[in-house]
Amino acid sequence: MEVAKYRLHFITQDKNLKPETPPWHSGFSIRNDKTEGTQTSVFCHDFSFNLHNQPISGGTERLKPVASNEIWELWRDQEGQFIFVNPMQALLRKVVINPDFTQGDLFGDFSVGGEALAYPLPQDLEIVFFANWLGKFGDLILHASGIAVDGKGYAFVGPSGVGKSTLAGRLSQRAGVTVLGEDQLILRRMGNCFWLFGTPWHENSSMRAPIGVPLEKIFLLDKKDEDTLSEATPMQGVTRLLQTAFIPYYRAELIQTFLERLDTLAAEVPIYHFSYLPGNEILNRVIA
Repeated sequence: MEVAKYRLHFITQDKNLKPETPPWHSGFSIRNDKTEGTQTSVFCHDFSFNLHNQPISGGTERLKPVASNEIWELWRDQEGQFIFVNPMQALLRKVVINPDFTQGDLFGDFSVGGEALAYPLPQDLEIVFFANWLGKFGDLILHASGIAVDGKGYAFVGPSGVGKSTLAGRLSQRAGVTVLGEDQLILRRMGNCFWLFGTPWHENSSMRAPIGVPLEKIFLLDKKDEDTLSEATPMQGVTRLLQTAFIPYYRAELIQTFLERLDTLAAEVPIYHFSYLPGNEILNRVIA
């Protein structure tokens, strides 16, 4: 699959091993042929997982715990490898990644059928992996909906329940609007500007797109019973992004890079406080 020019490959030497393609990969899948190989650029990054059809019980060599929540755990072994596991999920996986985040091994039962689908990675663990992979380059996943209009990107940042998906749904009805995503977007610095990319991780598959566009504006979405639009200070913009983006804070070595990247973003991209009333015109206010 490819997301924001990050290409993830799954490799196996077992010809009988054919994990199912997750439905959220639709539109983001790539083919392993010569045509695809010629479409790389300096902004493309590749990562390969070697698949091992090896059911696991949830245990791992827990030498140095790094972080955990109700879905996944992260450990590091004596060689500095990252070890992700998801012991509370039915689709149990063990992900072992080298310290440079360039390749890894993926362990699990890929032969199961029926209700237990043999996806390479469950969606939650895939998002965690991407958040860490992106972090190596200072890129990050925004908790935001976003649109592309006339080749320009507009992001609406906010926590759950603030109306990101509702706003994306309304704007999707307008001619010339492409919804990049309703809940998660990827922010990248490429060349001398910031780019906004769609991601596959959404509940509504009709509101996502595997494309990227230069970022024009960011709106800090507030849930208010009024129409508002006002400039935000750089500090307000950076603070909101730090509060809502999928940032792996448990990896202290990445934090300074994220801070510098967001400082540059706030200096180069206009950021606004924004709220809207249902039924009122939105698009003209956004792209004006």
